[in-house]
Amino acid sequence: MSEQAAKLAVAAKNNPQIGSELFNQIMGAANRIEALEAELAASQERVRVLEGVAKFLFNRLDDVDTADDIAKQDEGLYRALTRRYHKRRWETGITTDGYTLDLSSLKAMAPEPIPEDGFMNLNRAALAEGKQDEK
Repeated sequence: MSEQAAKLAVAAKNNPQIGSELFNQIMGAANRIEALEAELAASQERVRVLEGVAKFLFNRLDDVDTADDIAKQDEGLYRALTRRYHKRRWETGITTDGYTLDLSSLKAMAPEPIPEDGFMNLNRAALAEGKQDEK
């Protein structure tokens, strides 16, 4: 029982002027407070996970935009870079049947470190040929 609900229950129990019916109503309210606090905690955790996924996915979009800047005159390189980053969307736990998204298995996404080169480690020739490991 939460601290607030416990205080309410103790106060009700220690007050001789409160009858059993009122005591039961107070205990019901205390239990509802506890349930609402648990729901709030679960909702806050869900929001934290959704924020992490949103940031992760936005970073992938930003990576694609950066790839466009890097590979202005090289369509093969741009496509290789884009493939590398669009595949990472599955790391979130999102699944789809091609029409609807299933968010029931979302994963908490930890903040990502910035790569040493500021964007990604590039072997442009290997990427353009499709030979570099696509992380």
